[in-house]
Order: sequence, then C-alpha cells, then structure tokens
Amino acid sequence: MESLLLQYIESWRVLGYLVIFFGMFFEGEVLLFAAFYLARQGYLDIGDTYIIATCGAIIGDILWYYIGPFANTDRFWLTRYFRRVAAPADRIIAREPFIVLVISKFTYGFHRITILRARPAGIPLHSFLKMDIPALFIWTATIAVLGYALAESLVFFKEYIKFAEVGFLIAILVFAGIAHLISKQSKEMIRHMDETGKNMGRDS
Repeated sequence: MESLLLQYIESWRVLGYLVIFFGMFFEGEVLLFAAFYLARQGYLDIGDTYIIATCGAIIGDILWYYIGPFANTDRFWLTRYFRRVAAPADRIIAREPFIVLVISKFTYGFHRITILRARPAGIPLHSFLKMDIPALFIWTATIAVLGYALAESLVFFKEYIKFAEVGFLIAILVFAGIAHLISKQSKEMIRHMDETGKNMGRDS
C-alpha cells in the first residue's frame, strides 16, 4: 500500500512518542490502538511504543489520583454533578477496588471517575498502584493484541486498499465498534456490581 501521510511518522518518531505519552493522560483507547497499529506497520518501534504508553498511563493515573480530592467538593456545580455521576464508583470501589479498576479501563468515561474517587475513598497511593499497574498491563495488552490483529487482517485486503491511510481509518472504525461493545458490557458489569452491593446493604 502507498502512503500519503503516514510515512512522515517515521521521520517524526519523537513527536509521535510525545503525543502517545501525553495522550495517555486521558482516556487513550483509540490513541493506544493507533500506536500499536502503526508499530505493527513499522512506523513506530513496538518496544518504545509499549514503554512510553505504559509510563504515560501510569503517570497520568497518579495525577488523576491526586486530583481526586479537588473534585470531591460542593463548591461548583460541575463538581456536584461529578459526585452524582461518580456515585456507583463510590459504592463499589471500597468493596472490589482491583476488579473495578480493571473493568473501568474498558469502560469509556468511567475509568477516570474511578481513579478520581480512589483517594477520597481512603485508598493510599501504594495500594492504588499495586492494583492500577496490573490493571494497566491487562488493558494495554488487550489493546495491543487488537491493534496487531487488525493490522494483520488488513494485509489480506492490500490488493483492494491502495493507500495505507484508508486501511488505518478502517482499522480505527472497526476498533471503535469493538471498543463500544466492550464498554457496553463493562457498564453492565459495573451496574450489576452496584446493584448487588446496594442489595447486600439493604439485607444487612
């Protein structure tokens, strides 16, 4: 396949790695997938990509962990709204913190909320990292496998895809669909855990 723009990533790898590192401070699913897809295509180094993405994710999670108490206030309407949205995380993170962290990694919009509630829930940093780092490895490994698998599968269609950018876009769209389905199932699991916890509280 020919390349119109992706070929320049090889020449600007340092910039690409910086984007990956700081991008991981946020949700990062699509960015992480794109990074591993491009690594499989040879535009980035797989080892460097994995190390930089993992370090960015860990540092980002620590920053969100420390921001947590500032979101635990009623001074602004946005933080009051946040506390209502975060109610399920509050109810289950104290009971099953590791399971919640793993599931939240695959739940769009819920992962950062879970981390923001960790410190107010009384989880010390060292305990948080003992749970968060394994959860991160599970998450990054899953995304890496999907990135590699989709990159490999598009090889069979190279005769029909002239430009590498088209294949990249197709891979992103397919991944977005898969991520949506996984996120939907993860939300159901979190909802079920929340309902189970509330029922146990009423029974006791």
